Parts: sequence; C-alpha cells; structure tokens
Amino acid sequence: MSKPVLAAYGVAFLLVCSALTIYLIFKEQYLLILALPAVPLAALIITQPRLALYQYVFVLFIEFELVPSIPLYLMDISAALVILAALLDILLGNHVPRHMPRLSFNYLYIIIALSVCGILGFWPALAIRHVLSTGVLFATFLALYHLISKVSISELVNWFFVLAVLHSVYVLVPFIVSGGQERSYGLAFAIFGHQTQIALPVGLALYLGAARKRAPYYLVGTVIILSGLIATQSRAPIAFGLVSSLFVLIVAHSRVKSISALGTSAENLRRRIQAVVGIGIVLVGLVFVLKSSIFSRVLTRFDELLSMKPQGTLLWRIELWKKALTAFLHHPIFGVGPGGYKHLHEIFTSLHFAPTFPTLRRMTAHNLFLYYLAETGLLGTVGLIALVINQFHLARVGWLRVQDGLQSSTLALYGWAFLFTLSTMIDAAWMYGQLSFLAIFFAALVSRQFSIVRDHQPT
Repeated sequence: MSKPVLAAYGVAFLLVCSALTIYLIFKEQYLLILALPAVPLAALIITQPRLALYQYVFVLFIEFELVPSIPLYLMDISAALVILAALLDILLGNHVPRHMPRLSFNYLYIIIALSVCGILGFWPALAIRHVLSTGVLFATFLALYHLISKVSISELVNWFFVLAVLHSVYVLVPFIVSGGQERSYGLAFAIFGHQTQIALPVGLALYLGAARKRAPYYLVGTVIILSGLIATQSRAPIAFGLVSSLFVLIVAHSRVKSISALGTSAENLRRRIQAVVGIGIVLVGLVFVLKSSIFSRVLTRFDELLSMKPQGTLLWRIELWKKALTAFLHHPIFGVGPGGYKHLHEIFTSLHFAPTFPTLRRMTAHNLFLYYLAETGLLGTVGLIALVINQFHLARVGWLRVQDGLQSSTLALYGWAFLFTLSTMIDAAWMYGQLSFLAIFFAALVSRQFSIVRDHQPT
C-alpha cells in the first residue's frame, strides 16, 4: 500500500475520531472519550503481527472483566485482535494457508461433539455458549499458528517467561513486606498459579539450554517464579510445577550423552542439572531453618488440601468427582450436555441432601477429564483424550528431531505438553475460561514447532 493512500486513510481516521469526540462531548459520555485512543491502538495491533502476538501473551496475565453482564473479558478482546491480525495478514499476502495445522481436527471434533451432546442433552440453550466459545478458541488457535510464523518460537517462550517473572515479583513484594501474612495474586488473580506452574518448567528448560552469559538470569528468574508460587501457597500448581520440572530435568539428562560439540557441552549441561538439584535442596533447607513459620504455613495448606474433614478440600473434590461419575454412569454416551454439570441437582434430586451441597452447588468438577465425562459422555471425552495424546506426541517429536544440542524452547514445550497431560487427568481447566486461551497459545506453539521440524527448517 502506497504512502499517499496510507496518508489518506490516516486523515479520514482523524476526521472520524474528531467527529466522534465532539458528539460524545455533547452527550457527556466522557468515559467513552477516554476509550477513543483504544481504536488507533487496536488498528496498530492488527496491522503488526509481532505486536499482536506480544499483546496476546501480555494480556494472558491479566484477568479483567470488561462487561460483567455478557461476560466479556480483556482476554476476549485480545484474542479478537489476534484473529483480525491473522485475517488481515492473509488478505494482504494474497495467499491462503495450504494446509491445516496439526491439532486442528482435534478441536473440530470437540466442537462437533459439544454440538451433538448439546442437542441431545438436558439444557441445549446452555450448550450454545460452550460451542461458540470453543469455536472462538479454534479460530484463535488458527490465527496464532499463522502469526507465529512471523516470530521465532524461542522469542515468544522467552516473552512468556519474562512476564511470569515480573508477576511473581509483583506477588512476592507484599508477601515479604507482610512477613508472610499477605497473599497477593497480582493482576492474574486466581489463574496466577496455573500460569506460573507452566513458567516453572519453562524457565528451567531455558536455563538448561541458554548461553553461558544468559543462563544465570534464567536460573534467578526460575527461582523467583517458584518463590511466587510458594508465596501464594498455590498447592496444586506447586505440585504440578515441581513434577513437570522434574520431567524436564530427566529428559535433559537423557540427552547428555548425545550432545555434540556444536551445542551445549555434556559437562556443562550436567553441571547445570546438578546446580538445579543443589539449589533446590539449599532453598528448602534455608526456608525450613530461617523461616520455619512460612514453611509450616505452606505445609498447613497442603494438610488442608488432603484433609478428609467436612471443610477439607480433598473431601470437596471427592464429592465433585462423585457427581461427575454419577452423571456419566447414567448418561455414558452423550452426557448431560455442555454446561450441565452445575445443574446436576435438577436431575439427581438426592444431591440436595448432601451436607456439602450448599457449598459445592455452583462449583465445577475440578477435573477436566471427569468434567467432560459428565457433560459430553464418551463422545466428547474421546476428543479430549485424543487432543491430549496428540499434543504430547507433537511436542515429543519436536524434541526428538532436534538431535544436535539442547534447544531450550523445544524442551520447554515438551515440559508444557507433559504438564497439560498430567493436569488434565487430575485437575485444570484448560478448555474453558481464560486458561483456555493460555492452553491455545501453547498448542499453537507446539503445532508450529512440529511443522518446522517436519520441514527441516531452522527454528
């Protein structure tokens, strides 16, 4: 597009904004006037693929509801900008993608399964929202996959890690200042633990494969992220993050013997693995000796998690899981319908007599696998399992194809795929809410990485 044409568009845009400003002043809509700068910012984002991706990852860490009645979140706007940016890039490039990315058919199957189960379920109206939201996720996945070709995978993984470190500092400050009394989740609120449980193995992978000068920064950042998890006392995320980090260490150690002189030396990698293990032991020891109160407080939180008392979290989860299994056993093929889990008491009236009913009535199953079993039966759960297996397979292939050296971003995505597989079968909410946009981002990275190694292109 020529400069005169761009200038003409710019002048027309300024005239429209000026007219809107005058109109809003007369209407005394001053808040809308303040929102006008968002229009040119959005225009800038959708014309710059790199900026569209960076703002998407940035907003992943901000859980902010714009319109409660819909509900509409800032993340929804961010995803829409990514979709528009991808569409504009395709139109201006005058070419249509030749093939669908891997995982596409997994998401398509889930959308179809949700639709069928919704029609045959008890609350078809509730299913509409789930089908539409999953459709938006699929469009976001395709858009991210397309735009990621404009930016290196390692660059985006690093950006995610940097933001996780900054947010961990954000939650650590009030925790330290208050002497361990205040728990702050920052702008991410309840999803902070889920984000940092991913960032923990990601940071570890980046440290293991980093150049010598940058490695200390990754190590310090990873320690900060772990400290942020401990400060928020996020029990399940701490466990998932540590187990996934152990997976990354084991996978990295398995490559020590095969690393050539072109990549990180075997001895250097072995020392880094030993350093991580040593630092972990020292940190636990220091916390236990110097800040035993903090350590005991975290242990108390885990004790609450495993408690079988009426107010115990484990007992609550067991009750939620039993509800899901009850729904599945009565409706094994199609489930009760998407969105129906919170309304199971309308079908199974005996749930009203459970002592935990008033507390657990509006909670989800706290287990994505059982949640799908209850709402979509075997038809939808097969699609979820296929997605989990396929994503892990693609990440594993991406890792195995890079034979020469330890490529940190590839190892990071392998760690993510392991965490996704583990948490889906136990906890997590990767297919609904803001966390679904986080899962879609990593799914797009895994799919793009697989395309790169398949085509033998440099990352």
